[in-house]
Amino acid sequence: MYHNQVIYTVVAIAVIATSCERLSSSDSDKVDKTKDWTEVVTMVVSHEISAVYDMEGIPSEGMMVKEDGKKNWNPMYFWEIEGFEYIRGFEYLLKVEKTHLVDPPQDASSVKYKLIEILSEEFKLGEGYVMSDEYIHYAPTSYREEFRTSITKKQNEYYLIIKKSEKTNALAFLADNGYTIMENSEDKTGTFLILPGKLQDTFQITVKGSGDINQTPGVIYAAPLYHDDQNFKVQSFGRGNMVSVGFPYQWDQDKQMRHITYIERYAEQLNIYLVDKILSEYGNALIFGVTNESAGNAIEVYNWFSEAAGYSIVNIEYPEWMPTPDEDQ
Repeated sequence: MYHNQVIYTVVAIAVIATSCERLSSSDSDKVDKTKDWTEVVTMVVSHEISAVYDMEGIPSEGMMVKEDGKKNWNPMYFWEIEGFEYIRGFEYLLKVEKTHLVDPPQDASSVKYKLIEILSEEFKLGEGYVMSDEYIHYAPTSYREEFRTSITKKQNEYYLIIKKSEKTNALAFLADNGYTIMENSEDKTGTFLILPGKLQDTFQITVKGSGDINQTPGVIYAAPLYHDDQNFKVQSFGRGNMVSVGFPYQWDQDKQMRHITYIERYAEQLNIYLVDKILSEYGNALIFGVTNESAGNAIEVYNWFSEAAGYSIVNIEYPEWMPTPDEDQ
């Protein structure tokens, strides 16, 4: 069910005949450079971001670009190529209109860029990173580092989400294959809260046993359970299929919106779906649901966002049971 590495969307980069698409050096010599003139160039945009410095030496985030035929990468502001939206983690090959300005505005560049076409894009963030549920560095019991704690994978204990329509077949399969039911959400009195709309018609179950758990009829999601090495807060980690990714840029709206776009594009690559979006003065988070069609289980996705994408505020959402009024009494 789970892939061993992040799924990368790779678009083959075609061989581009640029000789007829931009001015040759001899043609460039014939251009009247006493007025604005334009050429068409191809350029590669790196998947990695870089610092861009203004005239006062103040750094901002930007992208790295390299024109065809050039040896060096150059930093560029995200907005400098008109019509192009950059997503960190993707490498692009662009065809661009490059206009040379004879009399640029004060403190402005003498060159303007305008996107003609995205020739290719390739997802490279975390390239070579191996997705695994064999490790996780800490249980995200709190954003505060002192409350983080290590956890260890349990042997032969699993959390499953199963279609209700397959309940009879699923329970029979688990019994026939020697699995012991540890907990069943339908045995709870109250409402089980964890899943968004499209997965509501399900039940959740934890089992113990060996064998290929993913052969269970109607299984939508399955993941191993973990235990907390320090027995602090997290008694049984791994229950739940939702991952939240936070980013502390609420005071910078441009940066906030940029990271929302980044994270949503990464979610497409991992084949996870948006459950909720939380934006507030205290912080921001996108919450995603994971299924057996995703690149990995919730723990693997958690690891990927922490390790490959570099987001420090990542949590796995835990299930909760809302007590009924009778239980409150």
